[in-house]
Amino acid sequence: MRSWWPVVLLVIACGDTVTPPPRSPEVSVVAYCNRLDRLQCVESTECRLVATDEPGRYRCRPAVGPCEVGFRQYDEQACARSGSCRLATGHCFCPCRGYGRTLVEDAHGKDCSCFCSGGPPTICVAR
Repeated sequence: MRSWWPVVLLVIACGDTVTPPPRSPEVSVVAYCNRLDRLQCVESTECRLVATDEPGRYRCRPAVGPCEVGFRQYDEQACARSGSCRLATGHCFCPCRGYGRTLVEDAHGKDCSCFCSGGPPTICVAR
């Protein structure tokens, strides 16, 4: 089993957490998620960042199910609370600005370098 600590430490080292803007009630969750960059999406409790088939491209989609809704994407304690979920460690996800994008260009994250990038981020999944 791979450790998720390097991913969290990389996020901490390359940039402080980013508070996503609040979603107003008249904006759908889909529209809200489509407006977030990668780091805003990872920090959102309503959205999840997933890799696409195109390297360095990500989709910020609505969180669904008990393994995603109501907590940040890489929050291991919240993920484990249900007992039926586990944190799946990402591979080569780089939180530095310019190392991938959603529909929105990266506006957050520090200017830093990553050894590898473009891979899937850590996410809570069913056991």
